[in-house]
Amino acid sequence: PAVSKPRRRKTVKARDPWLILTMVLACVCSVGACVYYFIHHGTILYADAQSHIRLARSLFDSRTPGFAQLGQVWLPLHHLLIVPFVWNDYLWRTGLAGAIPAMLAYLVGAWFTYGTIKCLTKSAPIAFVTMLGYITNPNLLYLQSTPLSDTFCVCFFAIVCYYFVRWMQSRSLLHLTFTSVSVWCITLIRYDGWALAASIIVFLGFACLLRRYSVQRIVSFLLLYGIVAFAGIALW
Repeated sequence: PAVSKPRRRKTVKARDPWLILTMVLACVCSVGACVYYFIHHGTILYADAQSHIRLARSLFDSRTPGFAQLGQVWLPLHHLLIVPFVWNDYLWRTGLAGAIPAMLAYLVGAWFTYGTIKCLTKSAPIAFVTMLGYITNPNLLYLQSTPLSDTFCVCFFAIVCYYFVRWMQSRSLLHLTFTSVSVWCITLIRYDGWALAASIIVFLGFACLLRRYSVQRIVSFLLLYGIVAFAGIALW
């Protein structure tokens, strides 16, 4: 008789209840803050907030529609992220067209910030307690309720930190690639990202020296990071 092969047990990765609790709390705070500021007419209180959604709308609703509308003082990626929402007149006039993607950026930033803290501390409860400062920050809660670009900057900054920490721990080229792509994104959102791009390349070189890599390997790491990370600046 044929011998039956032993069945392989499927290993299911346990979910992190602290991460779930963090994201649920972040969703509640995000929606609650947006509703509060929307009711009190604070969504487009700043003139810059109105300008951002107006600029995003002008890509397809202006006398000269097109990507040439992005050639102003503000960097383009923020407005491109708003474009899918500004087509709706109600969302555009109320500023929710910029607030909705900002809320999503707030949640993504919370996810990656939690991941960074957990990677550094190896403790989910500590990561959750630390995240309370991010989630309940009144300045961030207001900014994520507006079309301003600050929340997107914080979001991609959190992504950069997460993948750079992962690279420091794993030395994986994939993590370094994700770091450089995230830096590329932040350099096209705010000029603060330009300083971050320069800082990361310094930290990267210093980390390679501490690990006593060869000159060729250090140069390869710097090129892998720099070509992608600074491409956004060169493109702009």
